[in-house]
Amino acid sequence: TISSESILLQWMAPPVKSLNGILQGYRIVYQPVRDRIAGLDPSLVTTPLLRVILRNLEKYTNYSVQVEAYTRLGHGPPTKATYIQTYQDVPEAVADMRVLPCSSSSLLVSWLPPIHCNGRLTKYTLYISHYRRTLQVNTTVVVPAHRTLHLLESMIKQQPYSIRMTASTIIGEGESSNIIIATINYIVPAAIATFQSVVVVNLKSSIRLPCVNVGEPLPAIRWTHSRRPEPVTSDENRQILGNGTLYIQSVQRSDGGEYTCEAQNKYG
Repeated sequence: TISSESILLQWMAPPVKSLNGILQGYRIVYQPVRDRIAGLDPSLVTTPLLRVILRNLEKYTNYSVQVEAYTRLGHGPPTKATYIQTYQDVPEAVADMRVLPCSSSSLLVSWLPPIHCNGRLTKYTLYISHYRRTLQVNTTVVVPAHRTLHLLESMIKQQPYSIRMTASTIIGEGESSNIIIATINYIVPAAIATFQSVVVVNLKSSIRLPCVNVGEPLPAIRWTHSRRPEPVTSDENRQILGNGTLYIQSVQRSDGGEYTCEAQNKYG
Protein backbone atom coordinates (compact mmCIF):
# COMPACT_ATOMS: atom_id res chain seq x y z
CA THR A 1 0.00 0.00 0.00
CA ILE A 2 1.32 3.47 -0.80
CA SER A 3 -1.61 5.76 0.08
CA SER A 4 -5.25 5.86 1.12
CA GLU A 5 -6.36 5.62 -2.52
CA SER A 6 -3.66 3.60 -4.26
CA ILE A 7 -1.81 0.28 -4.02
CA LEU A 8 1.61 -0.61 -5.48
CA LEU A 9 1.55 -4.21 -6.63
CA GLN A 10 4.61 -6.23 -7.77
CA TRP A 11 5.01 -9.89 -8.76
CA MET A 12 7.40 -12.41 -10.31
CA ALA A 13 7.10 -13.59 -13.91
CA PRO A 14 5.87 -17.17 -14.34
CA PRO A 15 8.36 -19.84 -15.49
CA VAL A 16 8.79 -19.72 -19.29
CA LYS A 17 7.89 -23.41 -19.61
CA SER A 18 4.47 -22.77 -18.11
CA LEU A 19 3.43 -20.03 -20.55
CA ASN A 20 2.33 -22.24 -23.49
CA GLY A 21 2.90 -19.29 -25.81
CA ILE A 22 4.39 -15.82 -26.01
CA LEU A 23 3.69 -13.74 -22.91
CA GLN A 24 1.70 -10.61 -23.78
CA GLY A 25 1.29 -9.14 -20.31
CA TYR A 26 -0.65 -9.42 -17.09
CA ARG A 27 -4.23 -8.85 -16.06
CA ILE A 28 -4.88 -7.61 -12.54
CA VAL A 29 -8.27 -8.44 -11.03
CA TYR A 30 -9.18 -6.45 -7.93
CA GLN A 31 -12.17 -5.36 -5.86
CA PRO A 32 -13.18 -4.57 -2.27
CA VAL A 33 -13.55 -7.78 -0.28
CA ARG A 34 -17.17 -6.92 0.54
CA ASP A 35 -17.95 -6.76 -3.21
CA ARG A 36 -16.26 -10.12 -3.78
CA ILE A 37 -18.38 -11.68 -1.04
CA ALA A 38 -21.49 -10.13 -2.61
CA GLY A 39 -20.58 -11.61 -6.02
CA LEU A 40 -20.12 -8.26 -7.77
CA ASP A 41 -17.94 -7.86 -10.85
CA PRO A 42 -14.31 -6.89 -10.15
CA SER A 43 -12.23 -4.15 -11.73
CA LEU A 44 -9.61 -5.11 -14.34
CA VAL A 45 -6.36 -3.54 -15.52
CA THR A 46 -3.63 -4.86 -17.83
CA THR A 47 0.09 -4.13 -18.00
CA PRO A 48 3.17 -5.59 -19.77
CA LEU A 49 5.26 -4.86 -16.66
CA LEU A 50 5.84 -6.74 -13.41
CA ARG A 51 4.33 -3.96 -11.33
CA VAL A 52 1.31 -1.70 -11.38
CA ILE A 53 -0.17 1.06 -9.25
CA LEU A 54 -3.91 0.65 -8.68
CA ARG A 55 -5.40 4.12 -8.31
CA ASN A 56 -8.69 5.77 -7.32
CA LEU A 57 -9.38 3.13 -4.68
CA GLU A 58 -11.68 3.49 -1.69
CA LYS A 59 -10.00 4.76 1.44
CA TYR A 60 -9.38 2.42 4.39
CA THR A 61 -10.79 -0.52 2.46
CA ASN A 62 -9.66 -4.15 2.30
CA TYR A 63 -9.06 -5.24 -1.31
CA SER A 64 -8.73 -8.66 -2.89
CA VAL A 65 -6.10 -8.71 -5.68
CA GLN A 66 -5.19 -11.47 -8.16
CA VAL A 67 -2.79 -11.50 -11.13
CA GLU A 68 -3.19 -13.51 -14.34
CA ALA A 69 -0.58 -13.88 -17.10
CA TYR A 70 -1.95 -13.92 -20.63
CA THR A 71 -0.91 -14.80 -24.17
CA ARG A 72 -2.67 -14.20 -27.49
CA LEU A 73 -4.85 -17.23 -26.77
CA GLY A 74 -6.11 -15.99 -23.42
CA HIS A 75 -5.23 -15.62 -19.79
CA GLY A 76 -3.97 -18.27 -17.45
CA PRO A 77 -5.09 -19.22 -13.94
CA PRO A 78 -5.09 -16.42 -11.37
CA THR A 79 -2.73 -16.24 -8.43
CA LYS A 80 -4.04 -16.91 -4.97
CA ALA A 81 -5.91 -13.85 -3.73
CA THR A 82 -3.83 -11.29 -1.86
CA TYR A 83 -5.57 -9.00 0.61
CA ILE A 84 -4.36 -5.43 0.99
CA GLN A 85 -5.92 -2.57 2.93
CA THR A 86 -5.60 1.04 1.82
CA TYR A 87 -4.46 3.55 4.43
CA GLN A 88 -6.68 5.68 6.62
CA ASP A 89 -7.45 9.28 5.67
CA VAL A 90 -9.46 12.15 7.10
CA PRO A 91 -13.23 11.49 7.20
CA GLU A 92 -16.03 13.10 5.29
CA ALA A 93 -18.40 15.50 7.00
CA VAL A 94 -21.05 14.02 9.29
CA ALA A 95 -23.96 12.68 7.25
CA ASP A 96 -26.54 14.87 9.01
CA MET A 97 -26.82 17.10 12.06
CA ARG A 98 -29.60 18.67 14.13
CA VAL A 99 -29.48 21.33 16.84
CA LEU A 100 -32.67 21.50 18.92
CA PRO A 101 -33.67 23.64 21.91
CA CYS A 102 -33.87 21.13 24.74
CA SER A 103 -34.89 23.39 27.62
CA SER A 104 -34.89 27.07 28.48
CA SER A 105 -31.08 26.97 28.82
CA SER A 106 -29.79 24.05 26.72
CA LEU A 107 -29.41 22.84 23.15
CA LEU A 108 -29.21 19.19 22.07
CA VAL A 109 -26.94 18.40 19.14
CA SER A 110 -27.51 15.09 17.35
CA TRP A 111 -25.79 13.76 14.25
CA LEU A 112 -25.13 10.80 12.00
CA PRO A 113 -21.55 9.58 11.48
CA PRO A 114 -19.92 10.24 8.10
CA ILE A 115 -21.04 7.91 5.32
CA HIS A 116 -17.35 7.33 4.57
CA CYS A 117 -15.31 7.51 7.75
CA ASN A 118 -12.11 6.68 5.81
CA GLY A 119 -10.64 5.16 8.96
CA ARG A 120 -11.41 4.68 12.63
CA LEU A 121 -13.00 7.76 14.10
CA THR A 122 -11.18 9.13 17.12
CA LYS A 123 -13.42 12.07 18.05
CA TYR A 124 -15.97 14.66 16.99
CA THR A 125 -15.38 18.38 17.50
CA LEU A 126 -18.16 20.93 17.97
CA TYR A 127 -17.47 24.56 17.18
CA ILE A 128 -19.89 27.00 18.85
CA SER A 129 -19.83 30.73 18.20
CA HIS A 130 -21.95 33.64 19.43
CA TYR A 131 -21.61 37.36 20.08
CA ARG A 132 -21.47 38.97 23.52
CA ARG A 133 -22.21 42.58 22.69
CA THR A 134 -19.66 43.23 19.92
CA LEU A 135 -17.22 40.49 20.96
CA GLN A 136 -17.34 37.12 19.21
CA VAL A 137 -17.07 34.20 21.64
CA ASN A 138 -15.84 30.88 20.24
CA THR A 139 -16.05 27.57 22.10
CA THR A 140 -14.74 24.15 21.12
CA VAL A 141 -16.15 20.91 22.54
CA VAL A 142 -14.55 17.49 21.92
CA VAL A 143 -16.97 14.54 21.91
CA PRO A 144 -15.91 10.84 22.04
CA ALA A 145 -16.19 9.01 18.73
CA HIS A 146 -18.80 6.50 19.97
CA ARG A 147 -21.36 9.21 20.74
CA THR A 148 -23.87 10.88 18.41
CA LEU A 149 -25.55 13.20 20.95
CA HIS A 150 -24.24 16.11 23.00
CA LEU A 151 -26.05 18.50 25.32
CA LEU A 152 -24.91 22.14 25.34
CA GLU A 153 -25.87 23.67 28.68
CA SER A 154 -25.90 27.18 30.20
CA MET A 155 -26.96 28.72 26.91
CA ILE A 156 -28.43 32.23 26.76
CA LYS A 157 -32.02 32.82 25.69
CA GLN A 158 -32.65 34.82 22.53
CA GLN A 159 -28.97 34.48 21.63
CA PRO A 160 -28.22 33.07 18.16
CA TYR A 161 -25.52 30.39 18.22
CA SER A 162 -23.59 29.25 15.14
CA ILE A 163 -22.77 25.56 15.45
CA ARG A 164 -20.81 23.24 13.18
CA MET A 165 -18.88 20.01 13.71
CA THR A 166 -16.15 17.79 12.30
CA ALA A 167 -15.09 14.17 12.66
CA SER A 168 -11.47 13.06 13.00
CA THR A 169 -9.34 9.96 12.51
CA ILE A 170 -5.70 9.47 13.51
CA ILE A 171 -4.79 11.18 10.22
CA GLY A 172 -6.53 14.40 11.16
CA GLU A 173 -9.72 16.45 11.10
CA GLY A 174 -12.19 15.97 8.27
CA GLU A 175 -14.63 18.20 6.44
CA SER A 176 -16.86 20.52 8.42
CA SER A 177 -20.62 20.19 8.47
CA ASN A 178 -22.79 23.06 7.38
CA ILE A 179 -23.30 25.77 9.99
CA ILE A 180 -26.59 25.62 11.89
CA ILE A 181 -27.95 28.74 13.58
CA ALA A 182 -29.88 27.88 16.74
CA THR A 183 -31.69 30.13 19.23
CA ILE A 184 -33.46 29.30 22.48
CA ASN A 185 -36.78 31.11 22.79
CA TYR A 186 -38.99 31.51 25.84
CA ILE A 187 -41.05 28.49 24.80
CA VAL A 188 -39.55 25.12 23.86
CA PRO A 189 -41.85 23.02 21.65
CA ALA A 190 -41.45 19.26 21.34
CA ALA A 191 -39.04 17.90 18.73
CA ILE A 192 -37.38 14.62 17.75
CA ALA A 193 -33.58 14.34 17.67
CA THR A 194 -33.47 10.77 16.31
CA PHE A 195 -32.84 10.25 12.58
CA GLN A 196 -34.69 7.91 10.25
CA SER A 197 -32.93 4.57 9.77
CA VAL A 198 -33.41 1.06 8.43
CA VAL A 199 -33.04 -1.75 10.96
CA VAL A 200 -32.76 -5.47 10.10
CA VAL A 201 -33.16 -8.01 12.92
CA ASN A 202 -33.58 -11.76 13.27
CA LEU A 203 -36.92 -13.27 14.19
CA LYS A 204 -37.46 -13.68 17.94
CA SER A 205 -34.60 -11.34 18.78
CA SER A 206 -35.14 -8.16 20.78
CA ILE A 207 -34.80 -4.61 19.49
CA ARG A 208 -34.87 -1.08 20.82
CA LEU A 209 -36.08 1.73 18.56
CA PRO A 210 -34.89 5.01 20.12
CA CYS A 211 -36.93 8.19 20.09
CA VAL A 212 -34.70 10.91 21.51
CA ASN A 213 -37.04 13.81 22.21
CA VAL A 214 -36.77 17.32 23.61
CA GLY A 215 -39.13 20.02 24.80
CA GLU A 216 -40.24 21.90 27.89
CA PRO A 217 -42.45 20.66 29.40
CA LEU A 218 -41.39 17.11 28.54
CA PRO A 219 -43.41 15.87 25.55
CA ALA A 220 -45.77 12.94 25.38
CA ILE A 221 -44.55 10.19 23.03
CA ARG A 222 -46.71 8.34 20.51
CA TRP A 223 -45.56 5.47 18.30
CA THR A 224 -47.39 4.36 15.16
CA HIS A 225 -46.88 1.33 12.90
CA SER A 226 -47.52 1.38 9.14
CA ARG A 227 -49.42 -1.94 9.30
CA ARG A 228 -51.74 -0.97 12.13
CA PRO A 229 -54.32 1.82 12.20
CA GLU A 230 -54.14 2.34 15.97
CA PRO A 231 -51.11 3.69 17.91
CA VAL A 232 -48.61 1.21 19.33
CA THR A 233 -49.30 0.45 23.00
CA SER A 234 -47.38 -1.49 25.62
CA ASP A 235 -48.25 -5.18 25.95
CA GLU A 236 -46.49 -8.41 26.92
CA ASN A 237 -44.12 -8.16 23.92
CA ARG A 238 -43.80 -4.41 23.36
CA GLN A 239 -43.06 -1.61 25.77
CA ILE A 240 -42.67 2.15 25.39
CA LEU A 241 -39.94 3.10 27.85
CA GLY A 242 -39.77 6.31 29.84
CA ASN A 243 -37.24 7.89 27.46
CA GLY A 244 -39.49 7.24 24.45
CA THR A 245 -37.71 4.11 23.21
CA LEU A 246 -39.90 1.37 21.78
CA TYR A 247 -38.70 -2.01 23.04
CA ILE A 248 -39.81 -5.21 21.32
CA GLN A 249 -38.85 -8.27 23.33
CA SER A 250 -39.29 -10.94 20.63
CA VAL A 251 -39.62 -9.75 17.04
CA GLN A 252 -42.30 -11.50 14.97
CA ARG A 253 -43.01 -11.25 11.24
CA SER A 254 -46.03 -9.09 12.02
CA ASP A 255 -43.71 -6.53 13.65
CA GLY A 256 -42.10 -5.68 10.32
CA GLY A 257 -42.92 -2.33 8.78
CA GLU A 258 -42.33 1.37 9.27
CA TYR A 259 -42.45 2.83 12.77
CA THR A 260 -42.93 6.51 13.43
CA CYS A 261 -42.30 8.32 16.70
CA GLU A 262 -44.19 11.53 17.46
CA ALA A 263 -43.58 13.94 20.31
CA GLN A 264 -45.93 16.68 21.49
CA ASN A 265 -46.20 19.15 24.34
CA LYS A 266 -48.43 22.18 24.82
CA TYR A 267 -46.25 24.30 22.52
CA GLY A 268 -46.22 21.91 19.61
